[in-house]
Order: sequence, then C-alpha cells, then structure tokens
Amino acid sequence: MNRSPLYLRPGKKIKGSELFRNCWCTNYDACLDKAAREDLFLDCTVCLYRDDIVEAFAIIVDKTR
Repeated sequence: MNRSPLYLRPGKKIKGSELFRNCWCTNYDACLDKAAREDLFLDCTVCLYRDDIVEAFAIIVDKTR
C-alpha cells in the first residue's frame, strides 16, 4: 500500500490549481515540508492517508446531527 502523496516537478503542464492537498491530514506538515525543501508540488490525491482523514471527518460530522 502506498501511503504517501505524489511529489511532482514544476512544469508547464502542471497547474497548482489541479492538485489536491489534504490540510486535515496528520502528515500534511511533514509532506509539505519535504515538497518545499525539494522544490516540488505536493499532490495528496493518491495518498491512502487521505481516506483515513475523510472517514474520521465524516464520523465527526455525523455525530453533530
């Protein structure tokens, strides 16, 4: 299982607005730090931690009903 985001090299074909960043992820700061140090774009689209955070958030929302 791949539990890490994609790190993409900046280029003409990649637009920052097309990337997904999951700021609610517990690993977000570490991943963003790595991307910044290596001058890469961070994309959380395929990271499996994304699903964990979305599910936890859904449980919190469900409890408020």
